[in-house]
Amino acid sequence: MFRLPEWAKKREELKLPYIERVWRKAFAKSEKKYIDSVSFSESVLNTEKRGERVVFSLTSFPDRIDGVHYAVKSLMLQSFKADEIILWLSAEQFPDGKIPESLSSLEKYGLTVRFREGDLKSHKKYFYAFKEFPDCVIITFDDDIIYGRDVVKRLWKKHLQFPESIVADSARLMELDSDGNVIPYIKWKRVSSVGVNEPSLKLMALTGSGCLYPPGIMPESTFDIGLCRELAFSADDLWMKYNELLYGIPVIKAYKNHRIFITADCAERASLSNINWDEGGNDKTVKKLFSRSPELIEKLK
Repeated sequence: MFRLPEWAKKREELKLPYIERVWRKAFAKSEKKYIDSVSFSESVLNTEKRGERVVFSLTSFPDRIDGVHYAVKSLMLQSFKADEIILWLSAEQFPDGKIPESLSSLEKYGLTVRFREGDLKSHKKYFYAFKEFPDCVIITFDDDIIYGRDVVKRLWKKHLQFPESIVADSARLMELDSDGNVIPYIKWKRVSSVGVNEPSLKLMALTGSGCLYPPGIMPESTFDIGLCRELAFSADDLWMKYNELLYGIPVIKAYKNHRIFITADCAERASLSNINWDEGGNDKTVKKLFSRSPELIEKLK
């Protein structure tokens, strides 16, 4: 089955609303057909010796679980292989421990599914991996994206250049207005030269687009779930950025522009982005975070 080459996919800075919808639908159909055609005969995990172990980490929930295999298989097809691929699920949401056969069939080829008590929402994608694999490189992903085969390769290449920085395949630029306030979230640019050639504190990494965290880089405050619930429980990207600013941890982008990711149909049924974007939830979260730590504004100047 033919897979669309990366150059054929729309560049991120091109905004043609109607055509974009048509492209997305066509690309999604093609990519899903390709993923469906792929089968494995052996483990897809890394077998080579590397200086650092690499863990791919993602999470999901019941409304999306039927389509998660598209994301997982695209991670299994990466040109740069993982040492572990882990899907974290809430035991509260999956009380019988059952998952679709489309996922369980991948366990023999490298997928590990782990259930944890409670529900940390999207924070599950990083929280448990950081705790249980403190000496590993953690790369976080979303459950509704079909990833191009070289996403991790790009992240790894930049990681070798900047081992003390978080590496994001996609990020938003946090800027201030003339009054020194953070501009509305909808105006945070995704296409910018900032943070491409050198790390920047002004970039907020999009954790689901493919985001690499060096071992132990995040501070202990990241795991304060009580405070997280109070300030940013529905916005893991912003929670991570808040903690990065607290401790001066910079972000660097893999490169200026990346091809858009092809999302699976399950993304249309349920997504935190509907709340965070359409209903202004991100702006409310930003206000709460900077109200708690107003001194962080200085780090964005």
